Amino acid sequence: MLRILLFICASIFFMSGCSDTTNNIVYTSGKSSIDTNAMYFIEGYDSIKYMNFETGDVDFFCYDPLCTHDLGECPARIRNGAEMIFSLSCIRENCIWYVRKAADLSHEEPIIKYQIVEYDATSRKTSVIVDGATDLITQFVVRGDVIYYFMNGYGENGNWIRNIYQYSLNNRKSICLTENIEEDVLFLGYDGEDVLLQALELGLIYKTDWSFSNWEILKRFEKSHTNSFTHDGYLYYYINEDLPVKKEWTRIVDGNTMKTDEKFYYNFCPNNLVRIPLSLPDAEPEYVMYNVISTSNIKIY
Repeated sequence: MLRILLFICASIFFMSGCSDTTNNIVYTSGKSSIDTNAMYFIEGYDSIKYMNFETGDVDFFCYDPLCTHDLGECPARIRNGAEMIFSLSCIRENCIWYVRKAADLSHEEPIIKYQIVEYDATSRKTSVIVDGATDLITQFVVRGDVIYYFMNGYGENGNWIRNIYQYSLNNRKSICLTENIEEDVLFLGYDGEDVLLQALELGLIYKTDWSFSNWEILKRFEKSHTNSFTHDGYLYYYINEDLPVKKEWTRIVDGNTMKTDEKFYYNFCPNNLVRIPLSLPDAEPEYVMYNVISTSNIKIY
C-alpha cells in the first residue's frame, strides 16, 4: 500500500526530492525538497527554511542558537544586493544545494550571474559548485558526478529559449546538450535510462535519455494537470473533472481585533491524483487520491 505524505503549503508549488537507483542517486531541485526528517523550502527568494516532521516546527535552516537570522548575516538568509534563491535540493543530511542569483562586482558595471551553491547547515559554510551562468538556472538534476541544469534566456532574435547543460564535477566543465528549446520544459523524473520531461504549456510528456538528444512524445494530456511526477515505474498527475465549486472566503482586515468587513467568492477546483504505468502511456488512469488542491505537494516514500 502506498504511503503518501501530503503537504498543503500555499507558498510552495513544485514537488522535488531524491530517488535511489541501482547505480546512481538522482536529486532534483525545486521550490521544496524532502528527506526522511524534514522538508526544506524557499521563502521570499531570500530565506531557506525547514519543517521538522517529528515536531512540526518551522524555522530557518540554521542551527546556531545565537543567530538572529539577519539578511546577509545568516547563511539561511542570503539576500545581499542582487542575491536571490530560486530552487534547492537536499543532497545529504543537513546539506542542500540551491540556485543563487548574484552580482559580480569585480567589473566596472556589475554583471548578474547564476550559481549552484552548496550550503552545509552544520558547518554554516557555503561553497560555489557551478559558477558563471549568465541566464537563469530554473532547475538542476544531480546524477552521480554529473549535474544537468536547465537554463532560460533570450535568443538572437529576442525570443525566449531554453537549453539543458551537463556539468562534470570531475573536470569542472559544462557542455550544452540541446539547441534552443522553445518550449517550457522541466525535468519530471526517470525510469532507468529513460528521462521524462514535461512541457507545461503544451500538456506533453516527453521521453528521452540522459544525453537529451532524441525526444519522443510519451503522453499528450487532454485534461488540465499540474505537478506531475514519477515513482516506481508510474507517472502520477492531476486531472480536474469537476466544475469549479463556488466558496466564500473572509479576509481578515485587522489581525488584532479580528475585524472582518470584506467577503468575496472564489472558484475552487478539486483535483484528482491518478497514475498510469510508464510502459503503458495510453492505459486508463488509476485513481490514487480524490479532491486534492492544486497547490499541494505529494511525496511518495
